[in-house]
Amino acid sequence: MGSRLALLMLPAMMIAMPAWARDAGGRTDGSCPALGRPVVAIQATSYYESNDASRSTINADKQKENVALTQPVNDFLDALSNLSDQYVLTGSRSAKACADDIFYRWASSGALMDVQQGPQSRYVQQWATSTLGLARMKLGKLASPQRDAVVRRWLQAMAGSVNGFQQGDGGGKRNNHYYWAMLGIGAIGLSTGDRALWDRSESMYRVALGDIGADGTLPAELKRGQRAAHYHAFAAQPLAIHSLLRSECARGGRGDDQQLGRLIGVVRGEVAGRGVIAKDTGVKQTRVSTQPWLSLYDAVERDRPAQAGARTSTKLAGRMDTLAATIEAGCQVPR
Repeated sequence: MGSRLALLMLPAMMIAMPAWARDAGGRTDGSCPALGRPVVAIQATSYYESNDASRSTINADKQKENVALTQPVNDFLDALSNLSDQYVLTGSRSAKACADDIFYRWASSGALMDVQQGPQSRYVQQWATSTLGLARMKLGKLASPQRDAVVRRWLQAMAGSVNGFQQGDGGGKRNNHYYWAMLGIGAIGLSTGDRALWDRSESMYRVALGDIGADGTLPAELKRGQRAAHYHAFAAQPLAIHSLLRSECARGGRGDDQQLGRLIGVVRGEVAGRGVIAKDTGVKQTRVSTQPWLSLYDAVERDRPAQAGARTSTKLAGRMDTLAATIEAGCQVPR
């Protein structure tokens, strides 16, 4: 759509320079981020209190440990997200070459494929698929067809691993993790041209829509104690982005999004402080902050991607405006 071009005309001085591109003196040198060796075996640990059935009470020490364990993976994902933002905004060849190199080094190492350390490592992998699939849309194929084939096979294998963990319809324990797996599988399916992966994500999406109650709430997330409202916002995020991918990129239509609209309405209410979930559950809720993905969703709906803003989301490959422009361009680099 023509309005996406407005985003690409932003003056260079308005581009937020990522931390990796600045040295200690604040100068920009355009160099690639200095990442550590690719992480093959994902190390992560649950950070909720083990005796809390609602999985809503965070243990600060365990959370700190998990942050340290997952930092190398997050540094990799953040680097690709930042580079993909720079490429969409400026068409920087150096950003593209750097991203290609990082993608290839991690793919050729079989990174993020060893998930034997427990469920939390599986969750890290599934969140990574969302970031990587969306980042690939923003960056496009690698310049080298041979290297691109390596990256494509790696992404497809990772999506297959996530799919294997979320067998069938997810069963009685289906919750937000199923929805994030759906988004990752679908984003990689679209960005690699793998129709089977996209079809799988579509079937998961239909299952997920069935989880939304008539009042717009998700029964599984209502059980999350004081964080039930927070988890409604977290669960709605991959569903909302998938709905945009299917309408703008896969031409899947929006006819069955009435259920999703009810859920998004609940999230908007929680952001506005209406406290409906607290009334429904009888439990005081932690505050739901402004959601960057809602700005993205609204901007694409209005055909005005620049209105998505420059706020970032770790799990959505960086800035909302660059992702909005990419989605409106049919999930292709918006040029």
